[in-house]
Amino acid sequence: MNLIYRGRAPESGRRAREGRLLALFNARPDAATAVDVALRRHGVETISIEREWIDDMQAIRAAWPVAAQGPMNETWLRRVLQSVDPGERDVVRASLGTTQRVAIFVSRRDHCIADLMQRSRAGTLPCEIALVVSNHEDCRSLAELYGVPYHCFNLARRSKESVEADQLALVESQQVDLIVLARYMQILSPAFVERYPGRIINIHHALLPAFAGANPYQRALERGVKFIGATAHYVTATLDAGPIIEQEVLRVSHRDDAEALRRKGADLERMTLTRAVQLHVEDRVLPVNDRVVVFEDCAARREAIQERQVAHGAMPAKIAARHWLTVEWPLSELEKSLPDAFPRSNPLRAPTGSSL
Repeated sequence: MNLIYRGRAPESGRRAREGRLLALFNARPDAATAVDVALRRHGVETISIEREWIDDMQAIRAAWPVAAQGPMNETWLRRVLQSVDPGERDVVRASLGTTQRVAIFVSRRDHCIADLMQRSRAGTLPCEIALVVSNHEDCRSLAELYGVPYHCFNLARRSKESVEADQLALVESQQVDLIVLARYMQILSPAFVERYPGRIINIHHALLPAFAGANPYQRALERGVKFIGATAHYVTATLDAGPIIEQEVLRVSHRDDAEALRRKGADLERMTLTRAVQLHVEDRVLPVNDRVVVFEDCAARREAIQERQVAHGAMPAKIAARHWLTVEWPLSELEKSLPDAFPRSNPLRAPTGSSL
């Protein structure tokens, strides 16, 4: 199956800077080569290709810079996909990487939405927050601070079907690419979810599959767990059972009551949801059955780990610069390549005439 993310004509500030291709191949060992050759045949010179294996299938992510001038458009993407020549069971998705528009659904708690908005404004989260949808007024002032339209739907006075119909009409009119449930304490109907398959991300304040549903911190306290967690996952018709994108954990003890767990868990929820949204808008995730292949951005992952360490009072330890060195080459060849790493007094130096 071939899918092209058409999107809209790039607007000011939303110009495509990077083309991306995500693919899942069945029984095709030359898949990465086929993608590379197809792109180069159509004028791409610099290509980054990542490859992962899952359930005997090959998942591939390719990225390339979009030329300021050139024929990189939907027609061009179709020619590239034809050159890849995927099979009937293969899945190939391609886009030119324009900034995705995001709708945030939230109820009362603002820690997740605040982080998403701040990072979007700062440019570290490459998406556009198009609107906020809520069933309470608590987060309106925050949305107005960032200049984001806020739409509140009173669920107490209207049927759920009527409200969801208006919500769907709203997000579709705003050409939303992704819906993020940032502690939105309502269950979306299967009919709603079917309209945005693989494009709704929820944050659950527990380490799924444990403690699905309501009041996970209280249930974790009663069970005496030693770790709490947060899980960001795609939304499906089954509650809290969608493919997991990202998770974080934190050690707790019997000294923590339910309020302490909620307070500590808020940081986990914030970091986990933001990370999942970033992976999605950067086309670094590929759902496969009930699982998700994640193409890691190593630099971003290191920053996330350091952020988590600092948040919990532990500064990241420095890594010695030479830890990567091995002696797979003859030592003499290493000395030629890296003379500064081998001073004359190095005890590893082999005597003249001998070898390692």
